[in-house]
Amino acid sequence: MHSSVTHFKCERRFRLKGITTDNMNEEEFKAALSASDAVDFCHETLFDDVNWYFENSDEVDVAGGYQEFREVVSEQIGVDPVEINLAGSSKYGFSLSPDVDKTFSAFHAESDLDLIIVSDDLFRAVWSELLEAYHAGYRWILKRHCREVFRKFSLLSPTIEYKTTLLRARAKNLSGISREIFLKTGSSRQLKYRIYESRDAAVAYHAAGLDQIKRRIEDDA
Repeated sequence: MHSSVTHFKCERRFRLKGITTDNMNEEEFKAALSASDAVDFCHETLFDDVNWYFENSDEVDVAGGYQEFREVVSEQIGVDPVEINLAGSSKYGFSLSPDVDKTFSAFHAESDLDLIIVSDDLFRAVWSELLEAYHAGYRWILKRHCREVFRKFSLLSPTIEYKTTLLRARAKNLSGISREIFLKTGSSRQLKYRIYESRDAAVAYHAAGLDQIKRRIEDDA
């Protein structure tokens, strides 16, 4: 087990509607995306069992793999493992950020793990805690979190020092996931997570980025 990336295989596996391949490279991915609706594309890929990082990295304990990763997160936050998934470069082997400078950049030593957590109960609990903090006088909460809550997801930043007891406890609980993941799987990657109200909310967020990428692909054709 290693603390940094030493080797990654080049295989990537996707299961898209009507497409099954064990070696989808960037060009094949572009072709598949161009031929698909972005929402359908996300529905087909976001919640499956395929994960490039856990299948190809030698920095994690492959005996546990992706399923154990999901179960570790599940135990920490009380959400069904099937509603816990990775997105972005850790899932595909390359970034799907709509940022022109990042799109299709390979997973690398500084890449983090983009975690999708789908739970209406957890989303509403965090929303309620944010609202309580706002009414307690922390007005900056509205500016910092309103755009994400409007899009039906929430996140608590590890770089923000929350003042209310509830938010501090919630942020500490979520931050503790990283330690458990390292102990169980060997991965020391930084986690970035979003808690979505539903799968549809997660799909809407990721499909919006894919639509931007898809338009650029079509413009370049």
